[in-house]
Amino acid sequence: MKNIPNYITTFRLILVPFFIYYLLKEMAIIAFLIFAIASWSDILDGYLARKFKVISNYGKIVDPLADKALQLSAVIVLCLIGRLRLIFILILILKEILLILGGVIVYKKKVIVPAKWYGKASSFFINIVIATIILFSLPQLVIDILMIISIVTMIFSLIMYIINYQKHKLELIESN
Repeated sequence: MKNIPNYITTFRLILVPFFIYYLLKEMAIIAFLIFAIASWSDILDGYLARKFKVISNYGKIVDPLADKALQLSAVIVLCLIGRLRLIFILILILKEILLILGGVIVYKKKVIVPAKWYGKASSFFINIVIATIILFSLPQLVIDILMIISIVTMIFSLIMYIINYQKHKLELIESN
């Protein structure tokens, strides 16, 4: 049981090139199924790792990498095939860069900011929007509205993590 969450995470990462291939070929049903399996396996591996207390350094690194590889590849390919505007990719990449920089700062300060509901909710909503865009041929206005809502959830999540980081930092200072 110890390595099952890591196997699931690795499987999810392996699915990304297949997902890209089928999405580029505009085989929407297969691309959607792969995306759905990968998205749900993220929930499963996290649940198993927490339930059986088998959280590993490998999982801490590869799990978010697999998530971001899936999301970023989805929005990039959706842009390439003309179903999503470039601005949304740029905003998503900017958000990821900010999170990475924030993670480096937090790591250096030895402050632990665990995953929170708002980060998970934002990621879940983005995945729902991506899956919807893959599966359905929606008017551009509807896609734009869904992506704007996704961006708002991303910004909210980012702000909440910054606030949470500041709280943890103050608690660390006060305890010393």
